[in-house]
Amino acid sequence: MFVLLPLLAACAPSPDNAVPNGALPQAMQGNSSSAERRLAITHRYTLRVPSAETEAIQQKHMAECAKLGCSILSTSIDRSNEGRINARASVRIKPESFDAFAAVLTAPPAQVTMHAQSVEDIAVPRTAARCENSAARPP
Repeated sequence: MFVLLPLLAACAPSPDNAVPNGALPQAMQGNSSSAERRLAITHRYTLRVPSAETEAIQQKHMAECAKLGCSILSTSIDRSNEGRINARASVRIKPESFDAFAAVLTAPPAQVTMHAQSVEDIAVPRTAARCENSAARPP
């Protein structure tokens, strides 16, 4: 039996883990010309692994994450569905360590069934950005 193992990796919402402007391909940088721009990159993976190995694989992933200096934000294993096990992990990792961590995540016996990436500009606090946008709207 196989199981899905969704993972969130490389989310960098703090300045020491953010990617400076220019470190991403032009298509992902947008039109901002600010030299102070900082980007948080979020990767979401769904992996298929043998059910009997789910917990051991998650522990291996988290051990490698710790070796790479990342922060483990949360982990969980759900055995409530008979015959299926779901494991989740959320980690924060520095951009320069992500490729090594991604190689561990995607190594056999794991099969990647989904990988999505999103980028957020974290240079401007969200509340400040909302205030600026609200002030620009006509009454």
